[in-house]
Amino acid sequence: MYNPIYHYLSINFIINRKKQIKIINKFIYKPKFSIIMPVYNVEIEHLEEAINSVVNQTYPNWELCIYDDNSTDLNIKTKLKELEKTDNRINVKFGDENKGISIASNEAIKMSSGEYICFLDHDDLITVNALFEIAKVLQKFKWDLIYTNEDKINLKGKFCFPFYKKDWCVDLLLKSNYITHFSCYKKEVGEEIGWFRKGYEGSQDYDLVLRFSKKNRSVYHIKKVLYHWRMTEQSTALSSDNKPYAYDSAIRSLKEYYLEKGLVGEIKMIYPGHYIFIKGDDFK
Repeated sequence: MYNPIYHYLSINFIINRKKQIKIINKFIYKPKFSIIMPVYNVEIEHLEEAINSVVNQTYPNWELCIYDDNSTDLNIKTKLKELEKTDNRINVKFGDENKGISIASNEAIKMSSGEYICFLDHDDLITVNALFEIAKVLQKFKWDLIYTNEDKINLKGKFCFPFYKKDWCVDLLLKSNYITHFSCYKKEVGEEIGWFRKGYEGSQDYDLVLRFSKKNRSVYHIKKVLYHWRMTEQSTALSSDNKPYAYDSAIRSLKEYYLEKGLVGEIKMIYPGHYIFIKGDDFK
C-alpha cells in the first residue's frame, strides 16, 4: 500500500543543496555523467520538465545528449533548439529519419564524452539529487552499473507506486526486468557490450542488462527513489498493453541468453513482463 509519508522521506524531497555542494567539493573523483535522452513526438511540457530535472541537478559535472528521432511535431525541434541555448551542457542532434528508440539511443551515446552513461526517457524526471547520490557511491568503488529505486507520476501529476527494488540478482533478472530506471553504466563496459540492438525495441533496456549480466560485473543498488516514471496514455507505466511487442523482444533476448549458456527450453510469460524458463530434455 502506498505510504505518502514514507515515500516523501525516501526521495529526500527536501534537499539541503548547500550541504550537498560542500560534499561535492570534497569529492576526490568527480565523474562526468552523460544523460542519454532519445526524443520522439513527446508533449512539449513533459519534455521541458524532463530536461529541467537534469539542469537542476546539485551535481554539476554532467552533459545531456539528446537525439531527436525525426519527430513529426516541428514544435519539438523548435523547443529543443531553444533549450540547447540555455545551457552549454545540453547537446542536441536531429535525425533525418525515424530509426526507433534503440538506434536513437545509440546515436545519443555517440555524442557523449562522460565516463558514465545514464538513461532518461523524454517525459520522465530524475530527482535533483540523483547524480549526487551516484557520484557519492563512486567515491569508494568504480562500479560497472548503478541502479536506483523509482516511482511513477500519474495522469494528475502526483507521485505514486514507489518501487523499492531488490539488490542485484541475476536469477531474479531472468524472471523480470526489475532494474529499469534509473540505470547508469560505466561507458567502457557499455562499449564492450555494444549498447542497444535494433529489433529489441520495447525491451531494449532489458536486452542490454541481460547481456551485461553474462559476465561477472560489479553492480550497486542505491536504495532511494531517484527516478519518476511518467504514466501517459501511450506508456507501459500506465498499461502493459500499450506495447505488446515489448514482450516478444524480451522473450527473444531471454532465449538468446539461455542458448549461450547451453540450455534449451521455452520461455513462458506468466503475466506481463514476468517470465519463466522451462528447460527441455536436451542441452545444446
